[in-house]
Amino acid sequence: MLTDHYGELQPVMSSTAPPLTSTRNPRVRAAAALSRGRERRATGRHLAEGPNAVSAAINAGLAETVFVTPDGQRLLAVDDQRVGDGQSMPEVVVVSEAVLDHITDAVTPQPICAVVVTPTADIDQLVSTMDVLVLDAVADPGNVGTLVRTAQAFGFGAVMTTAMSADPFGPKAARSSAGAIYGPAIVTDIDPSAVIEWSRRTGRMLIGLDSRGATPLDAVAHMRAPLTLAVGSEAHGLSSTFIAALDEHVAIPMPGPTESLNAAIAGAIAMYVVMGGRSKGNRPGMR
Repeated sequence: MLTDHYGELQPVMSSTAPPLTSTRNPRVRAAAALSRGRERRATGRHLAEGPNAVSAAINAGLAETVFVTPDGQRLLAVDDQRVGDGQSMPEVVVVSEAVLDHITDAVTPQPICAVVVTPTADIDQLVSTMDVLVLDAVADPGNVGTLVRTAQAFGFGAVMTTAMSADPFGPKAARSSAGAIYGPAIVTDIDPSAVIEWSRRTGRMLIGLDSRGATPLDAVAHMRAPLTLAVGSEAHGLSSTFIAALDEHVAIPMPGPTESLNAAIAGAIAMYVVMGGRSKGNRPGMR
C-alpha cells in the first residue's frame, strides 16, 4: 500500500547501486517487450506502472522485478499486514529516467514500474455466489481497465473478457485499473457460449445492457443474486450470442439527446445499481 504520507510505511527496500543506464540490458529489454500482447502471453508476465499498481502487485505477491528511478525509490513501500506469509519481496533495479521511459509506453511515465506474474483464473474455479461482470468485445483498453477498477469498487468477484476485448493486462488497461487487476478474478478470452452455459449451470441471472431493452435499470436492484452482467462496446453493443441468451435486456434511461454512453460509464452505472440492491439486503435466493 502506498500513501501520500510516506512516513506511515517503511520502505520495502532500496539500493545504493548506481542506476542502470543501458536499454540493451537483458532485463530491460525483456520488460519493454511486455508492451506486446504476444510477449505477455508467451511469458505469463505483464508490466505494472506507477506506485499504486506496483504496490498492489507487491501486496498480491505477484511482482518479480521492480524498476525505479533514484528519485522514485521513496515511493516504494508496502503495508506489512497485507503481504501474505512467506511471500518474497521483488528484486529492485534502479534505472535512469531514460531507461524507464524505454520500458514503459506511457507518454508521461511514472518513476516506478514492475514485471508482474499475470494472475490466471478459470471460469470453473469461480465462486458461484459472486456477481460477475462480462466485457463483450470492449476493445478500448482504457474502458476495460476502468471497468475492472469499478467492478472491484462495487464488490464484483470476477471479470470476464471475450476474445475481442482489450487485454486487461495490457499497458493502458493496467494503468487505467490503478492496480485493481489484482483484485477480482479475471478470466480472459472466454467464449460467450461458455459464459452462458456457466451462468445457467450456476443458477444465476444473465442480464445485459441493451439500449433497446425493455427492463428498466432500477429493476436490476430487485433481481435475485448472483448476477452475470454483460456489457458490450459502445459502437456495437452486445454480440448476437449474448442478446439471444439474456434473461433480461436492461436499458439505462437517457431523457437527454445523447444517443449512447461510453461503455465504462454505462457499466459503472449498472454496477452501482446492483451494489445498491445488495446493500439493501437483496441476497441470493431473494427477489
